[in-house]
Amino acid sequence: QSEDKLIFTPNDPRSLMKLNVDFRSIKGHKFNKVDGSKPTPPLLNLSKDSDKGGGYIFEFDNVGNRDLCRDFVARVLGKHQGTVPARTNVPSEKSAVSTGPEQLSSAEMERRMKLLREDSELQKLHKKFVLGNILQESEFWATRKNLLDDETNKASKQKPGFKSAMLADVRPSADGQTNKVTFSLTTEIIHQIFAEKPAVHRAFLDYVPKKLSEKDFWTKYCRAEYLLRTKNTLAAKAEAADDEELAMFLKNDDILAKEAKLKIKRVDPTLDMEADAGDDYIHLPDHGILRDGSRETADIDSELARRTLSQDLNRHAAVVLEGRSTDIESTDTKTVAEALARSKKG
Repeated sequence: QSEDKLIFTPNDPRSLMKLNVDFRSIKGHKFNKVDGSKPTPPLLNLSKDSDKGGGYIFEFDNVGNRDLCRDFVARVLGKHQGTVPARTNVPSEKSAVSTGPEQLSSAEMERRMKLLREDSELQKLHKKFVLGNILQESEFWATRKNLLDDETNKASKQKPGFKSAMLADVRPSADGQTNKVTFSLTTEIIHQIFAEKPAVHRAFLDYVPKKLSEKDFWTKYCRAEYLLRTKNTLAAKAEAADDEELAMFLKNDDILAKEAKLKIKRVDPTLDMEADAGDDYIHLPDHGILRDGSRETADIDSELARRTLSQDLNRHAAVVLEGRSTDIESTDTKTVAEALARSKKG
């Protein structure tokens, strides 16, 4: 390499590829950050004069060789373009001259590319000013820092969501040979059960592990779900009379009931929504919404939980729209329950 040309020769002696780059055609250069946590090769990008088009991306075996070449290129370009040359001993994290390299993290590059993809006007301006060598890349984005900040804030504030499928509506499976019924609960399903059924969430915090093991807790919960699903009222009442914890799962969610009453109080008093309650026919035999092969009917005298499909759908939709708490990443059920409780208080 000289101050007029950069000659690139591949390591493989069998390769016929040899490159002569005239520094007068190079208008800028960039390099990537290599932190060691990801298998990213050290790269050096030389951008050419816009009217000649194109550029060069060089891949190096190690960061040391790349940085030597980068510093040499920065010094030569500084002389050619009449700017202060970059010092060869400046570490890669602190290079800062107007025509020198701009070091970008992969996240920052992705944000810029995303903005350019989504905004055609911004893309035209970028092509006009940056590719037209009117502005440096860093100068172009410095005047649009607010766009990058908005994109960063949008990404950081976005909550991870629950799947739209009704996971909390746990469905049992039978082996077809015996009377054994199996429920499959994952950490994600349990998290969604806690979110959709606050009374179950409260019971878990109160009972596990002081009164019940986690296995016993979910066994009773699944048993209650099975009794409610099969509408086995007599068996449910009999088991609830002998099992206090099981009875708790068979009752209506008192926390959701209180929330519903508070919402009703905020409704315009001139709108009597309860006046239409008698217009539906689910209290009559053979009327109601078809679900799981059977009609939903109401047992007015029963103390068991009465959940209609519309109620389940509305509650599930509210939880999906709210999203999950961002600080709950653990696979431990107790940790998930406690973190969810903290997020509700906050």
